[in-house]
Amino acid sequence: MKKLLLFLFTGIIILASPLKAQNDSVLYINYNNLDNMMDSIYSTRDIINAVYYIDYILQIDSSRGYIYANRAVADVILYDISGACHDFDKAKELGFKSFDKQQKRLYKKFCSPEFIMKKLKKQYYPDREMYAGKIRTVYTEADTLRGNLSRCRTGYDVHFYDLSLRLLPMKKSITGHNTISFEIKQPFRQMQLDLFDNLTIDSITSAGKILAYSRKYNAVFVDLGDTLQPTMSDNLTVYYHGRPGKAVDPPWQGGFVWKRDYAFNRFVSVACEHLGASSWWPVKDHLSDKPDSMRISMAVPEKYKVISNGNLMSEEPAPGHYTRYTWMEHYPMPSYDATFYCGNYQDVHDTLVYENDTLQLDYYVLPKHKEIASNLFRQSKEVLRAYTQLFGPYPFPRDGFALVESPYEGMEHQGAIAYGDEFKHRRQDFLINEYDYIIVHETAHEWWGNAVSFADMADAWISESFATYSELLFMEYEYGYDQYQKEVLSRIGYILNLWPMVGNKGINENSFAGGDIYYKGAIMLHNLRCIMNDDQRFMQLIRDFYQRYKYRSITTTDFTNMANEYAGTDLSPFFNKFLYESKPPILHYNIYKDGDDYILLYKWEEVEEGFTMPFSVMDEHNKPYRLVGTTSLSFTRIPEAGMINFINTITANAPVVENGITYYETRLDKDLKL
Repeated sequence: MKKLLLFLFTGIIILASPLKAQNDSVLYINYNNLDNMMDSIYSTRDIINAVYYIDYILQIDSSRGYIYANRAVADVILYDISGACHDFDKAKELGFKSFDKQQKRLYKKFCSPEFIMKKLKKQYYPDREMYAGKIRTVYTEADTLRGNLSRCRTGYDVHFYDLSLRLLPMKKSITGHNTISFEIKQPFRQMQLDLFDNLTIDSITSAGKILAYSRKYNAVFVDLGDTLQPTMSDNLTVYYHGRPGKAVDPPWQGGFVWKRDYAFNRFVSVACEHLGASSWWPVKDHLSDKPDSMRISMAVPEKYKVISNGNLMSEEPAPGHYTRYTWMEHYPMPSYDATFYCGNYQDVHDTLVYENDTLQLDYYVLPKHKEIASNLFRQSKEVLRAYTQLFGPYPFPRDGFALVESPYEGMEHQGAIAYGDEFKHRRQDFLINEYDYIIVHETAHEWWGNAVSFADMADAWISESFATYSELLFMEYEYGYDQYQKEVLSRIGYILNLWPMVGNKGINENSFAGGDIYYKGAIMLHNLRCIMNDDQRFMQLIRDFYQRYKYRSITTTDFTNMANEYAGTDLSPFFNKFLYESKPPILHYNIYKDGDDYILLYKWEEVEEGFTMPFSVMDEHNKPYRLVGTTSLSFTRIPEAGMINFINTITANAPVVENGITYYETRLDKDLKL
């Protein structure tokens, strides 16, 4: 950090107060000897004054690009992102080309739509057309068919899937059938199912009759023969075969994963959260409808085992030197959570005794990793205890909890979490690396995403934001509020503000693009905690939200309405800003000296009337001040202060401020006056 700040002020010295110039005639620039000033500014981290200094310099000499480049870095430290981008662009306009690595990284991250679009295209949309100059994909009729809720879907509610498959590794293909049991909700004759068009439907039958169907993209429209009436129940079976698509970058770009393990045994699995369950089995592929339960039966070559969701019900020989494994998931489950793992697995069995309950734990791993997994996966006990204490009992006790070694990094498959880090502990997302990130994050999904599920991909933030915030609560549970705050500050640095967190409904939105539904969503929940400023009430909201919507698929408004209820006020301006807009609130501020004190003026801008949120500053002695800003101008006096600084993502040795450190951008506004 010192290198950054030294670069920031190299070549500049001012002989005047930035806040109260005694005589403009003594203000001048010396581009030669600056060491004393550099050391002073670095030791105090007086960044706000530094910006004032540079502003005064630019009043005298605005022709030098590197002065703007220096101010851009100071802007970033203050989280004045629009100011930083303006200054970076101005520096380039004036011909400055000597950006160092730090400046180039900051510019690309915050100020280069072309760079961001290129990254998004590569990671999330390699096969999709994107709007020119916009960080958004072009949506098609196929997206609407996949994401909407027409009468062909709302007419029925699925109760049970009975999926039976045979895996053909040599051909990298599958063959089998799925029987769908459903209840009629409103009169309808045509049913929409979903199955990717690279898979071939052999027939669709019901009550011994072959049903007619048609395809459009990946949607399958089945003619039921008669108009079915409410209160009726029925079922049909889809027979199919083919080669499922291969995963490009699982689990983010999903599909089948065909690999070999260290002993050259086959190692096969599937991950398909955004891609969709219909990429490998026929299903009502809309997240609003979770089946009450599901059976998955898979036959594989006899030297291999299959692990899937729920409990193993049977293991029996099948024709052709195969073994058929039948698993039963006894709870409602999002369709993308249904999965299998085929490999040379061994089971490490364990139990978790918590209060009066006993939970069965299973760790399915390759033989080489049995010992290391036995040690590492024991962490899951402490993680499960913490989340049980925080949110309520484990949601799926009848089926138990399992971690399964997988041929890709990780995924929250219900009751059968994929762990693919190869036990190398490469994901070090926590400042304290005692706990494994995949275990902490994916286990949180058992509560958030699996039990409490989102009804449309546009609301995927509900799953990822709550799971990511659970990581922060876990760190607080283990290490205290001080560590929680450090983790919060660390996560703020990952926010990109590319899209609103709530996406477009009815099109199977890829809300994961850019990652804001993880980090920004978690910080939004932290901000909500700060606004409520009552930890007991806030945690009661989280626990009651889980209990109210457990095993259900919900929307954003289900949470925001409940948060308003528990906060005792209308938080719509807050939620509208963080959920439905891409940019954060802007804290407009100004400071000036009054004797030995500082006067700080502040107000929230680019928000709706009624927006209220706290923030914090500190003086040179690290004494913190928790302030509450509104859309009206406020001020506070910081007594006998040599400097003040915002406590934000890169504030070194930030003091602990309970419910006072939030996420926002700043804007120095010299027009603010008392």
